[in-house]
Amino acid sequence: MGKLEERIETSQKTVKELADLVTKSYDDAIDSLKGKNKKKAKKVQEIWPTVFRLVFKVEEHALTGLVLHQPFGEKFRELAAAFKIATELERIGKYVIHIAEASEALVNAERSKNFDIILQMAEKTKDILDHSLTAFFEKDLGSIPPLSKIDDEIDSLYTNAFDQFAEEYKEKNAPVRFYGHIVLLIRSLERLADHACNIGSRVLFMIEGKRYRIY
Repeated sequence: MGKLEERIETSQKTVKELADLVTKSYDDAIDSLKGKNKKKAKKVQEIWPTVFRLVFKVEEHALTGLVLHQPFGEKFRELAAAFKIATELERIGKYVIHIAEASEALVNAERSKNFDIILQMAEKTKDILDHSLTAFFEKDLGSIPPLSKIDDEIDSLYTNAFDQFAEEYKEKNAPVRFYGHIVLLIRSLERLADHACNIGSRVLFMIEGKRYRIY
């Protein structure tokens, strides 16, 4: 294995480590929301230094490989995809932390009658994240077509959730802070899904050499 291949392999392995951290933290953040688990929510908020370190490692190997070896074709696309997907996972990590922050803030709040729509969003967001990462790690183009449809469903749920919680706020005249956390939560889920779609776009470029915008 040459130096270029080593850098590609290291970049992809580090992306896998980063993806595993982010997806587990997402699951923990949603679990903390469901179970009103403040301790778990706080733990998720501590992942940022590790996320930053892993992203930096991917960037270091990918950029060094691109500059020193000046690859073209498939190898160029593999390094570029690792670099870009690490950036998307970094942003996803930020939204996971926002979800955990909202979860912690809502621990002592009365459960909203519209809580189920948040869980629907959370489930579909996990689906879209899993599909996009499977496409990358398994080079599976078959995992990409569902992304656009799921993203549209999440966007629709987001709009409905915003309207439902706005109506609930008017009915209950509840504290603005409570609904601020709800808005942060549903907005983070919606944006996280967009970045997962971006991962799918990067995979299409890596495999086919063509640029697509999925959402």
